[in-house]
Amino acid sequence: MPYADITPPPGLNKIGSRYTARNQWFNGNLVRFFNGVPEKLGGWTNWITLSTGAFDNSSVRSLYLYRANDNTRYTGIGTTSRYAIVEGTVPSDITPVTALVFGNNPIASTNTQNTYTFTTTTPHGLSSGDLVKLSGITGTIGGQNLTYFNSDATDSFSTIEVTSTPSTTTFKLTGNVTANATTAGGGASVTGYAYLDVGSNSYSAGTGWGAGDWGGLIDNTAWGSTAAIDYKNQLRLWSEDNFGDDLIINPRGGPIYYWDKSGGTSNRAELISTKSQTMPPIISTDIASTTSSGTVSSTATTINVASTDGFYLANGYLLIGSEVIYYANTTATAFTGCVRGKNNTKAATYNSGVTIKQYESQAPFFSLQVLTSDQDGHVISFGCNPYLQDDINPMHIRWSDTQNAIDWTPRATNSAGGVDLSSGSEIVGALSGRQEILIWTDKAMYSMRYIGGELVFSFTEIQDGITMISPKAASNAGSSTYFMGERGFYKYTGAVEPIPCPVQNYIFDDLDVSEQQKIFSVANPRYNEVWWFYPSNEMNSTYAGSGTANPDLVQSADMSDPTRCVIYNYVENTWTLSDMWRSAGATAYEEDYMLLAQQFDTNNIFLVKQDDGDRANSLYADPFGTEFTSYIESGSIPIGDGDQFIALKSLIHDMEIGGLSNVSAKLSVANYPSESPTASSTNNVTNSTTKVDVRARGRSAILRYEHTDQDSFFKLYGIRADMHPDGKR
Repeated sequence: MPYADITPPPGLNKIGSRYTARNQWFNGNLVRFFNGVPEKLGGWTNWITLSTGAFDNSSVRSLYLYRANDNTRYTGIGTTSRYAIVEGTVPSDITPVTALVFGNNPIASTNTQNTYTFTTTTPHGLSSGDLVKLSGITGTIGGQNLTYFNSDATDSFSTIEVTSTPSTTTFKLTGNVTANATTAGGGASVTGYAYLDVGSNSYSAGTGWGAGDWGGLIDNTAWGSTAAIDYKNQLRLWSEDNFGDDLIINPRGGPIYYWDKSGGTSNRAELISTKSQTMPPIISTDIASTTSSGTVSSTATTINVASTDGFYLANGYLLIGSEVIYYANTTATAFTGCVRGKNNTKAATYNSGVTIKQYESQAPFFSLQVLTSDQDGHVISFGCNPYLQDDINPMHIRWSDTQNAIDWTPRATNSAGGVDLSSGSEIVGALSGRQEILIWTDKAMYSMRYIGGELVFSFTEIQDGITMISPKAASNAGSSTYFMGERGFYKYTGAVEPIPCPVQNYIFDDLDVSEQQKIFSVANPRYNEVWWFYPSNEMNSTYAGSGTANPDLVQSADMSDPTRCVIYNYVENTWTLSDMWRSAGATAYEEDYMLLAQQFDTNNIFLVKQDDGDRANSLYADPFGTEFTSYIESGSIPIGDGDQFIALKSLIHDMEIGGLSNVSAKLSVANYPSESPTASSTNNVTNSTTKVDVRARGRSAILRYEHTDQDSFFKLYGIRADMHPDGKR
């Protein structure tokens, strides 16, 4: 018989068994299909390593890339515990903080204990596991040199973790010495900051809005549920967008923060609400102002002032320092029915004569996601509290005035406003598309378009009965938007189309649905691809707690982070799978690569450039060892009509291999679909190999090609086989 072409068509098929995938590729790892050809996936190189120890047991959950008008490149990095900004290649910590107020000698030791109690004069708002940054501590107590607790002034990431919080005004830190006495100290100049509450590395399910994946804990009371789940103890996800040169960031279900580039990278992100009082077009002369008539305690519900002239008569908000305060009513000289520490601010005590201003911004207190509308310059909050309401409404959308990220108060003279969506119970996510913003609720998909006039935006339901599986499961690629639903993949080009996916059942059977909120998508335009990373049950159950697997994989598996990805080539309509442990990503369109993030061990986070060379630098490609093992394996390739056996004599491969490496070509045969394949031969193929001789007999063949060289690649263009009939039994 002449040589027969047995090259499978591009793409994996895992709909059923190997026999179902006959004459097709059935399995693979670290390979892609490009121009119809299977080839080794590109390697990755480390771009930035974030500060050692600063991100202990903290996964990256968001990456955002943009360039300022002066062409400076910025990268936003949202993690479980912090938010960092990278200017060029230099990372800085811009996590929002609130001031801690200490008195004299606020640190106490307890004999035989290695934890030290810090006392604040006002409520600290901390929880166990939160981070603080301290300075000005002096002296020694109980044998402990207290300067140990001072942060490194040269390192913006230098913090210490709170061990416990015995009361609202005390917290404990662990020292490096066990105290030999019970005493107090620290000096009279202790200063400190409490970081934004550390989120969770895991998703917590519950019932009702208050136990959803954003919670919405208002004034320490979970709304819609008795489960106290909110952004502080829920899976920490971030959304962000640049507003011109500046950056707006939002921990999912939490407040909105504003980072001002003009202040430099030493400047931290601030609550957008309190920052608004000093930014145009809201100017001080437009804001009602007065002074207190006496000391204002941190628990005061009536605030006596010189005059309330110019303030809203009822249901208004005040700003004292950085604290937002709600008041129910006014008299000529007092605000009554006050609720302290609104909008994630902290109640404090103020001296007589302190300045009190009307809080004018009315930016959302809590938000599920933020975006900026490039066309018209509005900042948009998805799933937030409506104007002049406290409770978060996960179906409500608000937007600021045009070209003004600060003013959210609807007026006749601006375009700020809001609207409720009708189909669904919560907004899952939103993505800016071409001339529209796409919005997914848990039940429908919407289009939001700028139309100007009194309505400002139009909202059109694109399709009912469809959703997105997680807030970051959509990407724009080419002229389309691609997203992962709860049981399939979809394409949007003005209408929603399901994408046929022959690996779909395998993915959803493998998916850890308890952590599906961690799924994220990244476009890879160089290869016409969209990647979805998801937490794999198989990978995570295999490697969690392993004492022998590579530390980056173990770390991911321990936290049930994404450990596998599915890759879709939207030009060629092919699919493939890879084992790869990453927790966030972004497309660097200008440089034509993907930036992916992963914690290497318990202390280091790497940002890596994907498809940068052939080597897996910085992070391992294999669960064990340092190799880069990629492979592609066929389903059953029938060698005959099935009524007789076929003998295979030789194989000819049309293959390109980089450098001096080789590809291992493995042949197995089987007689029946239910029979385990029997290994027949293994041959090394190089660029100079003309053919490989094999001695195999069976009704079907299975071909597997493996490549382990770190510094090389392979492309498999075609396979031909010399085979002939060999009887019926």
